[in-house]
Amino acid sequence: MTHPSRSLSRRSFLSSSATSIALAASGASAQETSLAWQPQFMIASCMYGMADLSGILPELDRLGCRRIDLWPRVHGSQREQVDEMGITQFQSMCDEYDVRVACLSQYKLGAFGLADEIVVASQLDCPRIVVHAGGRPGKTWPETRDAIKRFVAQIQPTLELAGEHDVRIVVENHGSTMLDSFDAIDCFLDHIKHPQLRLALAPAHLSSRSESPELAESIARLIHRAGPRLDLFYAWQHGDGFRTALPMPQQRQQMPGTGPLDFAPAMKALAATHFTGVIEVMMHPTPRGIPIAPSITGVTDAIDQSHQYLRKCLSS
Repeated sequence: MTHPSRSLSRRSFLSSSATSIALAASGASAQETSLAWQPQFMIASCMYGMADLSGILPELDRLGCRRIDLWPRVHGSQREQVDEMGITQFQSMCDEYDVRVACLSQYKLGAFGLADEIVVASQLDCPRIVVHAGGRPGKTWPETRDAIKRFVAQIQPTLELAGEHDVRIVVENHGSTMLDSFDAIDCFLDHIKHPQLRLALAPAHLSSRSESPELAESIARLIHRAGPRLDLFYAWQHGDGFRTALPMPQQRQQMPGTGPLDFAPAMKALAATHFTGVIEVMMHPTPRGIPIAPSITGVTDAIDQSHQYLRKCLSS
């Protein structure tokens, strides 16, 4: 299966161009739009490794952020910690620090094993659960297209249950799954019809060591194409990779503002489309489950630096 120059299809390009033309016609400049729109950040608990929630939640105040994404093992252990302490005790802890659970990341459960987790999300007043589509990249385009159609058909019962609990199911373009390319994501967007189904966009799974201006612009066009179907943007790049135990400063090349990918086009596209979802600074350390810095405050500082960089992208 070929993916011409890792770019969007002509149809998608025209769609995103139309969005830009409409914005210009409204009299609002790109810079004015960027300044008016403010990113809504969410903190991934796994950035702190296996640290206790009692140590993580106070850090969100330092970041000026009230949203947390709870990750389970192997990336973190915070989702299991909630089960261990009980929802009532955890909610009291969240109230103490004025924190809201904004996401449950549950890749290991998959899109078809979420019945119990949807109930937990509802109890936590959490609006989204993130999964990946599974499967494998198709060898031909018809194979990929048909796999995406089947996936969307098969996930309908999950979406109906999620709707009953006011929870969105957000599917990430995870590498080595059926959503492994721009074209596959483009096809998936065409099939997002149910109000509880959304996309989580992870540039790290669309990039490589050769992050380029063309890649940055392709990601921006995809954001325009997705529009309100995009619910989560991972501020995350491939950098030097996330499957090898490199020195931690080198591993942090995955984070925005440290690695080579220019996030300005993506941030400006999010502003131009009035993105109402959440942005999560992300990296995957190797081995999984370790924090991205030696101390909790060090993790917070690294995330804060990426937040500052992303905000500057809006005015660059």
